[in-house]
Amino acid sequence: MSRQLRIRGRENHIDLMKELFVTLNEPHTDWQWDFQTDDGAIFSHFSFSKQSTVNSFIGLAGCKISSLDLSYIDNIYLSDLVFSFVKKLNVYGSKLHGLQNIKRIKGLEEIIVKKGQLTEEEKAKLSFVKITELD
Repeated sequence: MSRQLRIRGRENHIDLMKELFVTLNEPHTDWQWDFQTDDGAIFSHFSFSKQSTVNSFIGLAGCKISSLDLSYIDNIYLSDLVFSFVKKLNVYGSKLHGLQNIKRIKGLEEIIVKKGQLTEEEKAKLSFVKITELD
């Protein structure tokens, strides 16, 4: 596959993702997201940090993401991420729903949380992944 086709494919994928986020998260349509991509379909970093009103992350389905920053978001439904590949997930200061779904996120190696955000029982259930607690 030529470099030009990969770039065009990646741009089409990003356009589709943006359209999904606007549609699924109305009336919030002015996304201030930040992303950096590697050559190909892998996002080296993707951030929705401080986008407090996000209803759905299903637009990330099928994405390969090295680092996903969802810090300071009011509600994160982890079931939306089970169709994504995420190595490092930052949910610092966010309210998590469906913690049992975190095991279904492919590739997950590390989760970043605020100190005290998870109970000891929740941390025990996440023993398969590195938990980084920050002040």
